[in-house]
Amino acid sequence: MKKVIVGHRGVGKTKLLKRHSIYFSGIPHFDLDLEIEKATGQSISTIFLNQGEQHFRDLENQTLNDLVMKHSEFVISLGAGFDLKKLDHQVEVLFVSRITDKMGRIFIDRPRLDKSIDSLDEYAQRFLTRQLKFQTRANTIYHMPEGIESENKSEKKILTNTFEIKDAIYTLSNAEISKLDVLKKNFHCIELRSDLISMNQITEIVSSDSAFNWLVSVRTNEIPPSGVRLDFDAQIPNRPNTFFDKKQNIISCHNDNIDTALDLVKSFQEIHIKLSPLVENFEDLLKGHKWQQEAPHSRSFLPRSESGKWVWFRQLSKYWQNLNFIRNYTDLADQPSIYQWLCLPTEKPKFFAAVIGSPVLFSRSPEQHQNFFRQKNSFFTVIEISETECITYFPQLIKWGLTYVAVTSPLKKFAFQIATKPSDRSKQFQAANTLVCTSSEIFCENTDFLGFQKVIQDLQIEGKAVAVWGGGGTLQMMKSVLPNAQFFSARSENSDASAAAPEVLIWAAPRTPDTKNPPDHWRPKLVIDLNYLENSMGLQYAQKMKCSYVSGLGFFEAQALNQQKYWSTQ
Repeated sequence: MKKVIVGHRGVGKTKLLKRHSIYFSGIPHFDLDLEIEKATGQSISTIFLNQGEQHFRDLENQTLNDLVMKHSEFVISLGAGFDLKKLDHQVEVLFVSRITDKMGRIFIDRPRLDKSIDSLDEYAQRFLTRQLKFQTRANTIYHMPEGIESENKSEKKILTNTFEIKDAIYTLSNAEISKLDVLKKNFHCIELRSDLISMNQITEIVSSDSAFNWLVSVRTNEIPPSGVRLDFDAQIPNRPNTFFDKKQNIISCHNDNIDTALDLVKSFQEIHIKLSPLVENFEDLLKGHKWQQEAPHSRSFLPRSESGKWVWFRQLSKYWQNLNFIRNYTDLADQPSIYQWLCLPTEKPKFFAAVIGSPVLFSRSPEQHQNFFRQKNSFFTVIEISETECITYFPQLIKWGLTYVAVTSPLKKFAFQIATKPSDRSKQFQAANTLVCTSSEIFCENTDFLGFQKVIQDLQIEGKAVAVWGGGGTLQMMKSVLPNAQFFSARSENSDASAAAPEVLIWAAPRTPDTKNPPDHWRPKLVIDLNYLENSMGLQYAQKMKCSYVSGLGFFEAQALNQQKYWSTQ
């Protein structure tokens, strides 16, 4: 094995390298940055500061070449800025990608590449160039879940290529043709799309193994190979004469407007119809689902969105329709990743669990709770939904089987209001972050209190001047834990903020265009962030103030453990 791991800054390459070394215990693993520090006796930050980025890049190349020369097998994690053109073509490149990559990351303990601009702008400036570089050179893309911290069976199967998926289709990209022998072992059905691969190549692939379960999707006005399952776009008229004789063939429609799409396919009968419109609201989602359920064995509904908000729906669709697709090099955001698909039970579960809120696609809750619900023969997912949508469509989610719910902003007050069996603690704070839903009752609890209380006790800030910036649905809870703290709105003017001089600032505000920074004269020594996002405004503020920083991960994990305790009692 000769492999390097690449990805954007902060994606988690070093932690993945450690897990990878457990999956492949007989092969030496190296972190290139750590090897440079060992060789030079200097930290990466010191090298950047004293000798500049170009000198560091030269050290990267030299150190990598030394490792490659000394070892016949290796796995090496590379920095995000490494020039992949310098890699030997025989070296396998694993691109590790997370959904939060495009959101940007802020670093307190890493060297700045351009101090003349904002830290998030610095990240964004390099993002698209690096993304293209990684995708172009990668032999494999691993869509890694948010919050994975330790080795597990699903990840091991992916990285060792020992998984097998029978109930979802993988779309082959041109770059992966050389990997077909491996992919055919992983996936029982592979799609060959004429807009991604030339029809001549498709014909060659099919003829090389005519017994395999290929799906040839015709997206250009060309003649496909015969004797294979076909998927014709509804707007391509030149179909083979025998096309409708084969019931396994597919008519697909990808028109953005769902009403137009439904109109385009209504004349097709006695053949499988695949509908994949652009869907940005629950009303259209239910419209498409109702259409599919009218003929569930001959219709498939695969909604698309700009953000990837329908992954959870695509996961559920595994249990009620015949055509489902796995995310691949095309990186369509609504398609579940291989990891997300492998987390699903083989048979339809009696219920499922989810975190709800907006925004929430970055949530670590699925990974935090996945094992808990796997033991219950179920799964945990993410549902992006606004309060307005919740008012109308939350009952539908319950009908689909949503039973255990983690609630985040801005829905915590709403969650309390819809509960029929609220706990005493949720009554005290008029907010809930944990639900159990049945056909007749909704139980609710507030575990934020226990998580926040633990963090405050662990940090020992009693007796210090504390200010809380923001709050939302956690405001009353924080006031109960910190009765002597000063509380300020993060979105409006605070006339009394000028007189405050906090030693500790608790950041409880999201990143929004309306969120303001505290007064310029504040000089906190510690920022405690209730957010754990790597682009949090609280993290950016701590970087600016050059003070100590505590991420919201501890708060999240403590309250999540208490959620599981509550769910276990209901």
